[in-house]
Amino acid sequence: AITGKENPPGVGIVGLHALWGLGRVMVTGQPLTETVVTVASCCHTGNYIIKDDGTRAVSETTKNLGKVAPDWTMGISNTLRYRNLSLSFLIDVRYGGVMYSGTVSDLRVNGMAEETIGKNRTDIVDKGVKQDGTENTTAITPYQFWSNNYSSKVSEANVFDATFVKLREMVLSYQMPQRWFKNCFIGSLALGVEGRNLWLMKSNVPHIDPETNIFGPSAVGSGVEYSAIPTTRSWGFNIKLTF
Repeated sequence: AITGKENPPGVGIVGLHALWGLGRVMVTGQPLTETVVTVASCCHTGNYIIKDDGTRAVSETTKNLGKVAPDWTMGISNTLRYRNLSLSFLIDVRYGGVMYSGTVSDLRVNGMAEETIGKNRTDIVDKGVKQDGTENTTAITPYQFWSNNYSSKVSEANVFDATFVKLREMVLSYQMPQRWFKNCFIGSLALGVEGRNLWLMKSNVPHIDPETNIFGPSAVGSGVEYSAIPTTRSWGFNIKLTF
């Protein structure tokens, strides 16, 4: 945790990054990558406040959506064997933390995300209340709905729980029978195939790899993504030979 001694004198909040209506800050007494501060849609008693044109109002204040760092991480590995055949795997788990995705924002605003497909692209009446507390009845086009509610100016809508579960690695190998090398200089021989980043088993972030970010792999730099290249899935072949 950051303490007052580690901040400049009299400073309780230190800014790290600011873009797309999003701010990354460090707060005295909180974990290092504690907060993602974002421009949030105005709410009234749990409802969005809808303007006269049918679109959501945007708050003039920011909102703390939580820390970027995970609550905990875990790896699960095991090896299964049957005679000379073995199968090993590694599962990575990350629980907690939040991340912002500029890619998801762009996909939704431009109508390229699956969830933007409407029934005949009919007009939408957004759920919320007018300034006077009455229910909203003003319809807007699907373009207005997605471009206003999920653009970078309302970055809260593009912040997600960064929890994920991945099948990180799997290796299938076969140990050649020892009798094959009884009268040979070779001690043992095993052949195998392996793969990495094979399956995103669980993710709360749509359309992208939740591990990607644009500020680098450090804890301070994580939590913000925009058009990042996803983690590469790879396959390989290995030979283990002893003499």
